[in-house]
Amino acid sequence: VLQYHASTDEIVNTPQGDALHRSYCAAGVTEQWNTYISDHLSGIFAGNADAGKWIKDRFAGKTAPSNC
Repeated sequence: VLQYHASTDEIVNTPQGDALHRSYCAAGVTEQWNTYISDHLSGIFAGNADAGKWIKDRFAGKTAPSNC
């Protein structure tokens, strides 16, 4: 799972996203958590390049990274 979040998100607060990240890790999920200094909407654009690379790497058979 790739999960990314805007650190100054005014709609979904960062601790809520981090709690989900921690839950995934506790369940043994291979999960990558990235944060970007941006708000809710610009956070989508901030993470797009990393999300695209993450998906491309999975299709290429590369091992998914984890920062649990």
